[in-house]
Amino acid sequence: MASETFSDLVTAVVIQRQMGGDLNFVLRTLRESLRQRLNLMTKLRSVTSQGRLTGIVVAVLPIALGAIIYLIMPEFIRPLLVHPVGQVLLGIALALEVVGTWIIRRICRAEL
Repeated sequence: MASETFSDLVTAVVIQRQMGGDLNFVLRTLRESLRQRLNLMTKLRSVTSQGRLTGIVVAVLPIALGAIIYLIMPEFIRPLLVHPVGQVLLGIALALEVVGTWIIRRICRAEL
């Protein structure tokens, strides 16, 4: 956003210099435009905060629950760790976890 705003400023000053006019008005208009962009970005960030928190919870919850179950009942989780089929299932679950987290991040990433 900073380079876009700077580009707008340079363009406005160059046009004003070539054509003449009220530079003060141009700068006030650019300032107001920048203020509106910043307000919009703040609102956008607050609107997407719930989705970002959901993404964090979805990413952490299965791993945390697996660790807690392993601490409470290790015999319940051990087959996933030692048996080849369990290892494959654990790998698939981990891959799906990564893909799900990536999708949630893509959905919550809003750009102006």
